[in-house]
Amino acid sequence: MERLVDLIISGALSLVFYLFLFFKIKTSLKLRSYVKEHEWLQPNWICVWRTFMCLVGILIYFTSQSGLSLFLGILLFTVGACLDAVDGLIARECELITEFGKFLDPFCDKISYLAPLLVFSYQGVCSHGLVWWLITVEFMGQFLVRGLLRRLKKSVAAKWVGKLKAVACFALVIYCVLLDDGAEFSNFSNHLLGLCIALSIGSS
Repeated sequence: MERLVDLIISGALSLVFYLFLFFKIKTSLKLRSYVKEHEWLQPNWICVWRTFMCLVGILIYFTSQSGLSLFLGILLFTVGACLDAVDGLIARECELITEFGKFLDPFCDKISYLAPLLVFSYQGVCSHGLVWWLITVEFMGQFLVRGLLRRLKKSVAAKWVGKLKAVACFALVIYCVLLDDGAEFSNFSNHLLGLCIALSIGSS
């Protein structure tokens, strides 16, 4: 299971990267000041960078044939997904939380995990119909529900259900990678899709 090894290595590298940033941003006043002075390192820009990384990783993964290219695609996607936790950390520690960021962060999450799930569904790895249900619920929550909450002057920041849903969706992408590699275990992708849809409704 070559891709399992790729996922383990990518996950380990991403974890080390996150822990390093977590420690540095928590302990270094100089680093926090540096982030505040450089817009491209601030949370909203990190959302853009991480989404770009995920999409490039997805493109490389689905268009490559060699093992090295597949690993690069998985690594870029995994690091991009890991940065989902970094932007929130920096926003809190550097006091850079904004209303636009509360909207942008979950929107970037959706783009990052819905794109590969849609491709996997066309490849038959998971249900095409359920993925479209997830896309519909996700974007209704993003634009209709959040728009209503803003009109009512309520917070649109992600709550714990939304964070759990994002983790479940990213985990589903990883599971689909294993299935795509011909892993010899039962395909529970549609059950996980149902869970993601339920969590998406709950987060809305």
